[in-house]
Amino acid sequence: MSIVNGYATRAQLTAELDSSGSATIDTTRLDQIAYQASRVVDGWTGRRFYPSTDTRYFTPRYSDVLWIDDLLSVTTLKTDIDGGRGYGTTWTATDYDLEPYNAEDQGLPYTAIRVAPQSGQYFPRIRRGVEIVGKWGYYEVPEASGATVAGAHNDSVTALVVDSSTFFSVGHILVIGTEYLRVDAVTVTTVDEVDTHTLTVVRGINGSTAAAIDDGTAINVLTFPGITVSVLRLATRMWHLRKAPMGIATAGVQGMDGSTAGTRWIKDDHDLQSWLAPFTGGKML
Repeated sequence: MSIVNGYATRAQLTAELDSSGSATIDTTRLDQIAYQASRVVDGWTGRRFYPSTDTRYFTPRYSDVLWIDDLLSVTTLKTDIDGGRGYGTTWTATDYDLEPYNAEDQGLPYTAIRVAPQSGQYFPRIRRGVEIVGKWGYYEVPEASGATVAGAHNDSVTALVVDSSTFFSVGHILVIGTEYLRVDAVTVTTVDEVDTHTLTVVRGINGSTAAAIDDGTAINVLTFPGITVSVLRLATRMWHLRKAPMGIATAGVQGMDGSTAGTRWIKDDHDLQSWLAPFTGGKML
């Protein structure tokens, strides 16, 4: 299984569960839990933290302001003024303001669009009256991996050769130019004492477009500040609960190799809820 838009990688979860690195791990189960914990966090907070480009439709309640999903940027904004859903009216960037005004500087998404004071446009109060093509999600925080692409790759290559694979793990979302790529495997092969580092990737994910990649192109990876630690905490509980179907973790299941004994009830995790509260308007979940 792949970790699709997960907020923690296989390596991060492995380290969380087994700091010694000595345990034998069912990686399929591990990936399932990383994915599931990420989606649970989405559900708890009511938001999605990974960016994706797609088309969404909205029904305005007011003619001058439109409340929207978490938005990072607008590609096109169109309105349908006659109910025919042809969306024949295209707005320019000067027709609207994204709110909160300083959201980008604060690392926050836009959650509303307001008609600009000098614009002649308005939001039609009809069902699905607004069409927006944009990049959606809570934030986009890339981190430099320090690695580069080794050799030129066309837009269909899924075996991405890099100069070093040390930084990468299954579940990483790469950012190369404007393209997002998902890492499904990391391999190192040695021929004549020369190592070749290869990432098996899925190209053009989350609404991005696969493009040719030049030799030496820098590779960034998406990070999820404040979210990864919560997913790791939740995923750890899920891992132990696989042996505690009635909600009790008994001796021998606290550690990956059974070395740590202990018995405890798996209760509501108030620390986890506190960590996620900033992403839910400050409310405890």
